[in-house]
Amino acid sequence: MNCSEQKTIIEAFGRVLSQELHNIRERPEILWQQMYNRLQWVDDEGGDRPVSQVIAPEFKKRTSQGAKRWLHLKTRFRESTALRLVLKGHTSMVNSCAFSPDGRMVASASGDRTVRLWDAETGSEKAILKGHTLRVESCAFSPDGGTVASASWDKTVRLWDAETGSEKSVLSGRIDWVECCAFSPDGKIVASAGKDKMVRLWDAEKSSEKAVLSWHTRGLIACAFSPDGKIVASAGKDKMVRLWDAETGSEKYVLSGHTDWVECCAFSPDRRTVASASWDQTVRLWDAEKSSEKSVLSGHTSEVRSCAFSPDGKIVASAGTDKTVRLWDAETGKPIEVYPCLGDVECCDFSPLNNMIACGDEGGNFYILELIGFDSTSIAHSNEAVTKDADAEAVEKEIPEKNAVEEKKEKLPETREKLLSEADRVRHQYTRLLEDLDYPPYDLTEEKKESWKKEQLKKIEELKDKEQKIWEVLEHPRTDQPIQASSTQEEEISSEKRTTITCKCGHKNPAGERWCKNCGREL
Repeated sequence: MNCSEQKTIIEAFGRVLSQELHNIRERPEILWQQMYNRLQWVDDEGGDRPVSQVIAPEFKKRTSQGAKRWLHLKTRFRESTALRLVLKGHTSMVNSCAFSPDGRMVASASGDRTVRLWDAETGSEKAILKGHTLRVESCAFSPDGGTVASASWDKTVRLWDAETGSEKSVLSGRIDWVECCAFSPDGKIVASAGKDKMVRLWDAEKSSEKAVLSWHTRGLIACAFSPDGKIVASAGKDKMVRLWDAETGSEKYVLSGHTDWVECCAFSPDRRTVASASWDQTVRLWDAEKSSEKSVLSGHTSEVRSCAFSPDGKIVASAGTDKTVRLWDAETGKPIEVYPCLGDVECCDFSPLNNMIACGDEGGNFYILELIGFDSTSIAHSNEAVTKDADAEAVEKEIPEKNAVEEKKEKLPETREKLLSEADRVRHQYTRLLEDLDYPPYDLTEEKKESWKKEQLKKIEELKDKEQKIWEVLEHPRTDQPIQASSTQEEEISSEKRTTITCKCGHKNPAGERWCKNCGREL
């Protein structure tokens, strides 16, 4: 190995170490995992590949039978050397993701009003599905993999050809914002749920409405079919999970226990268990046949936005705004592993091949993680040790985490894209709190309900003040912290200035519009 190669290796290790320092400080045991997930791409353009030669023996050792579990990232980090700056892909948070039935493709839905299709093995982008006029909240593949469904705040569900990326049909009618969509196992029915408190069942072939399931008292966020297609689950802002007979439309069970909004629900492959993820920082597992609670998966330190079962039903994955994806033993409810991400994680899904997880975060980062060493035997033997380690780590990190959260609340990102994303997230938070005002916890006395309402109003005012400060920075940036517009934005400003009106949220509206089509503000 010559001096030039040695220099290349030292520089690569130093650069990667600085990029992953924020993760390694908190969890030094994942040093190899984080370093390899970056170093694997350093010299893949050809040549002598000195870095690959150095890490290859250790990789072989750590992927051999009986080696300690770790997560292998199969896609490149889509960021600049400054870290956390997205260069390509989604330009807003990734709200939903779904693998194709054969595991070769994965779809992601985003606040940038697009659905993107990716090669699950290489991470290359295959297609961009454009047509929605507001943020896309959900996406799903049909059982044959030929169609992708997407649900949006533009009050439509759209069906796309997964091969060509062309739009096949639009499901719309007397509906409000749509938060979720799901295919039945035979692919003939598409379920949608949203702000209008109803689950609607659509004929996928005729694009017509077949039935409406309605007993929820507040807007819905999630829906799912059981693997046999006989039951539909729905969940939302009323903190309940409801199970419906897909044939008759009658309500079978109500699963109550969550203390805040339920963001996601999913069936196990054998349909006997339902998992639900909630803002109350828990994932709950329910017996779908007895309507009883089986276990509560606690560990997330903030809202849990998504959950999914592995194809064999032995593992539950959850994603949360504590910037982690967590794996749990579905049988015991004990934690297995924690994977840190760059931002608040909004969604997760298991590959049908049982070896990968896709997840997306608030910054538009989209990850595909390869699971190494996660066989059922190793999970069973290591549960007790993992639980003890997790508990000890939680105690050690409790105070620093709280302090870190408080510090982050006062910090504002400096780039225009980050500021707009932060403003959108803050507005989303206080809008949801406003909707919650009329629905205090049922077990409070009248006096305590008033006290609870005052606390909520105080939080709302604090969030509104924070949003206002962000807009002040956007409109009057400090000279010592200039807000950089991207090169694309600079090119577009001159050509679009006379034909568009730019809202405070950053959305460009046609000249003459009175209301922003993205956020509803008056222009």
